[in-house]
Amino acid sequence: MVAITGARRGEICALQVGDIDLERGSVHIAFNHLVKNGQRVRKDTKTHQDRHLAIDPVTCAMIREHLDAARASLADFGLELPEDAYVFSNDPKGASPWNPDWATHKAGELAAAAGVKLNIRGHRRDAAGPGRPAAADPDLRSEVPHSAVSTPAGRSLEPHR
Repeated sequence: MVAITGARRGEICALQVGDIDLERGSVHIAFNHLVKNGQRVRKDTKTHQDRHLAIDPVTCAMIREHLDAARASLADFGLELPEDAYVFSNDPKGASPWNPDWATHKAGELAAAAGVKLNIRGHRRDAAGPGRPAAADPDLRSEVPHSAVSTPAGRSLEPHR
């Protein structure tokens, strides 16, 4: 998600189910999650601005699969995944987000096992670098067709179902 959206790792960890619109292919980034002095903190973003980012159909499919698996696990116990559940959580109900440091460590382990070098911060810079629009103006979302929303890599997305 860092490489796809250009969002910071704490912003990805702070994503909640209600922040993702798989039909429109967008993610709403409004919060950041961090651990400071051993305390979990949910705060506004580093730039104090929320934004809507376009995500591609493959990423939408992966998120849908991830959320469907979480919903299926909870359904076995007669529970539902709430809209305020964290998307990336080790808690079955999504009650608490991943620690950003843990997420970086685990991503590094997976990359090393695959024989790939990974620098999450480098991917963030690549995705949201100069000249690469990472966000659509939320005030224009209703006026601009989905295909006109740019991805961090500057590609336009076609509507998908």
